[in-house]
Amino acid sequence: MITVSRLAADYISQTLDVPDNAGKFIRIRVNKGGCAGYEYDLALDNRLAADDLVHEHGQHRIVYDRVTGTLIEGSQLDFNENLIGRGFLLRNPNAEITCGCGTSFNIKPRRSPMKHMRAKREDRPQPE
Repeated sequence: MITVSRLAADYISQTLDVPDNAGKFIRIRVNKGGCAGYEYDLALDNRLAADDLVHEHGQHRIVYDRVTGTLIEGSQLDFNENLIGRGFLLRNPNAEITCGCGTSFNIKPRRSPMKHMRAKREDRPQPE
């Protein structure tokens, strides 16, 4: 389950209370991509799939599939009001790696490319 900050809830209401958006909801997706491995995608949608998880927040819904739910479990949907980077953001406690711009994440550290540079056992000095 995710939580929604008060600020994000206000922006969700502003977005969904427009007549053109009647019956729509916020869909959160996690897609492979970005420099860290996964990236978030938030969009308006009006079609529910059979395996969707629905989070009711007041009179509005936030929807995501089960795979996305696993990756964002415990997250908070928030809103960034800064001039640069303005928009919805997820504060994800499962993200162990994030990119510099904050748009992609990964849930476990990747193996370092340096792993291949470790000395082989036979290359190490032997005790005399």
